[in-house]
Amino acid sequence: MDEKIIEIKSPDQIIKTFKDEFNPILSKFEIIRVLKGQKFNAENVKKAVHIYERNDIIWHPGVYVFYSKGNVYRLGQHFENSRLRVLQHIRDNTRNNTHSIQDLESSDDAEVILFNVIDAKNYHWVAAVELFLEKRLAPLIPALRQG
Repeated sequence: MDEKIIEIKSPDQIIKTFKDEFNPILSKFEIIRVLKGQKFNAENVKKAVHIYERNDIIWHPGVYVFYSKGNVYRLGQHFENSRLRVLQHIRDNTRNNTHSIQDLESSDDAEVILFNVIDAKNYHWVAAVELFLEKRLAPLIPALRQG
């Protein structure tokens, strides 16, 4: 696997990076832009929905990516509910010595992208997506646990 870190310029570039690598299994995933131009805050994340074939799958297993101003702030996965994990990071203000999730509250282009599996039984693919994106996107607030 080519682990070259890429320079991020937009949420579209993050999505393209995912699609280029996981093209053979794209039909197992739904890509969800949670905020869709709304202000970054817990309330807007809580009220977000994403309907796929009459079912809201925003709570499915998946990988989450916090984006703002050309940077990936944080990414990770949850094997049951990716939106729940996003809300936990907001509540806890996940941080390191120089950056925090709270920084996104003042951003005019913040977005949370979810790469959720459509069928929860395919949750095992989530680990591969997380590992790949963690290495490729190099978030400003890296997970202590890698992979």
